[in-house]
Amino acid sequence: MKRDTSADLRRAIKAYVKEWPAEAQWAEGIISHVDAERTLQPSLFDASAGKKLKSEGMALAEANRAIPLGHARELALEIAIGREDHKSWIDLVYTLAEKRGIDLSELRAAAGSVYKDKKKWVFVGDHSSERTSNHARQIMVWRLRQEWLDANPEKAAAKCVAGDRELGEGEDIAPTHLPDGSRSPERTR
Repeated sequence: MKRDTSADLRRAIKAYVKEWPAEAQWAEGIISHVDAERTLQPSLFDASAGKKLKSEGMALAEANRAIPLGHARELALEIAIGREDHKSWIDLVYTLAEKRGIDLSELRAAAGSVYKDKKKWVFVGDHSSERTSNHARQIMVWRLRQEWLDANPEKAAAKCVAGDRELGEGEDIAPTHLPDGSRSPERTR
């Protein structure tokens, strides 16, 4: 059962004001502050509110970072098409962008929207980031959906270019040196 702690606080403040009437103005200020915080801060355990805030935040980040997000999405797609396993993750996007001289420093929070299109991408696992600034945190690994590849044969068959040269048969567009030396993420689902 969810407990309304603000109601408890109101009762405690009213009891305090009965004892100390001179503090009524202070008490009203506290109550209005609590009411304002309550409208700004949703419940800590409200999944639907959390999903709504996530969607709103992603939409805001996408709108404010449309140009670097567009570059990152193009690179992510190119990486996945160029890899035999059709996988991509954000470290690879930053690596390829750096090789090509594309500045993604302004991507920031919009990086979470690179793989947002669920008709195109499916989450397949995660592994530790190799980017120093990520402090080895786990990052998500995505794979192009087979349905998308089948529906877009011209894009799926496109030649991918790494730097200034075309990739050879079976050559990956992105580095494959993972912490355990494997060619795939450490954990897959």
